[in-house]
Amino acid sequence: MIRMAMTALALTVGAAMLPSPAKASECYGIRDASKRQECLAVERGAPEDCLGVRDPDQRVLCRQRAEQERRFRGR
Repeated sequence: MIRMAMTALALTVGAAMLPSPAKASECYGIRDASKRQECLAVERGAPEDCLGVRDPDQRVLCRQRAEQERRFRGR
């Protein structure tokens, strides 16, 4: 009886320590590769990820938005 209670307690504590499943980004639903890359860069707050954006003007805007997101998060 005590052994079963200890096992149940150990399983409960073990399950509580597991990380929660990662949430998939909504950006992966975007079919256009350039727009998807821009979305991911802004979401991550990583201006360096904007290199994959084809249009130079969009690339500049992407970097600005990603940098703004990075500052907002305080990284």
